[in-house]
Amino acid sequence: MDTLEDIQRRLRENQYKNEEHVRLSLVARILQEYGWDIWDPTEVNTEFVPVPEEDNKRVDFALFVPPQTPAVFIEVKPIGGITNLAQTERQLRDYNRNMAATFCIITDGREWRFYYSLTPGEFRDKCFRTANLLTDDLSDIKRTFAVFLDKNQVQSTEARKQAENLLSLNRTERILADCLPDARRAVLRPPYPNLPDALKALAEQRGISVSREDAAAFIEKSEKQPPPPDKDREPQRRTDGVTEYDPDNPPDLSRTAITSATIGGQGARNWNDLVAAGIRLAWEQGHTDIAEMRNWSGANIRPGRHTRNGFHLVRGANVSFQYVQASRAWEIASKIAAKLRVPITVDFIWRDDPDAAHPGQQARMQCTS
Repeated sequence: MDTLEDIQRRLRENQYKNEEHVRLSLVARILQEYGWDIWDPTEVNTEFVPVPEEDNKRVDFALFVPPQTPAVFIEVKPIGGITNLAQTERQLRDYNRNMAATFCIITDGREWRFYYSLTPGEFRDKCFRTANLLTDDLSDIKRTFAVFLDKNQVQSTEARKQAENLLSLNRTERILADCLPDARRAVLRPPYPNLPDALKALAEQRGISVSREDAAAFIEKSEKQPPPPDKDREPQRRTDGVTEYDPDNPPDLSRTAITSATIGGQGARNWNDLVAAGIRLAWEQGHTDIAEMRNWSGANIRPGRHTRNGFHLVRGANVSFQYVQASRAWEIASKIAAKLRVPITVDFIWRDDPDAAHPGQQARMQCTS
């Protein structure tokens, strides 16, 4: 389990009880993960005084690259503690009065709000990106952190360029861009709207009126943008027409159907059946500690039979697990395969749907033991 996955688990289990827990066990841990030396006070300065003549104003974290040059100010709140956003934004505005940091962040550990301090205007309008560790897709969060929190990226000009690009979008585009990940998740749940309608509805909830045609045009424009440069290996097209993807960097698996799948020799008919097969195999091999299995697999597992809130019984094991979407199912199943040191292979196809990532394309992902 990587750092962000473990933090997600702890958030779900309500382990962070106060602001100090968030500051030390969550934020400092993430900073260390993204290259900051949290033990060097010239690089990661806690309780930093940005306005020397006003000692009562202290930044929870001030990150410096190079020394003496502030790069990021982070204001930390307890979980659910961003109750007066305008007041907290004014705090950060005042922190930047004498010594401006390039970026500012407001976080309660769960919600993260990124601001580009160097752009003109009201501080509230400097916010260019938000992320939620409980509700957003983990791959989206990792991409955001890899650009705007990673020490090397912040030190270079890349983070500034991307922040400026995001802020250059007009208000409608910014809200559409912010709503698009939620819209992609909405199409996977009843009543299963199509993507333009889902995006239109979410934008209207944010006070922006757009036509279905405008929403569809924005989606098309977004999909034409080059993918983020976090893929270690390009997909390989085989002679039989099947595209093989890197199992550690899977494509968008929404609107796909499994044509053939095995994990440790056990077959599966669909994505959640693949997870069930992995859990059953783990159970048969003696992994019967539910809490332990939940931790290393990432699956939401309960002992016994449960049928509410998306839980389903695993045949052959006295446990139930909560069904998930395809991408999450692959993530869980591949973790189980790695833990048990068994091979996993999945052949699948994208449905002939304009909202699918690659309509009609056949693909494969596999890991050997």
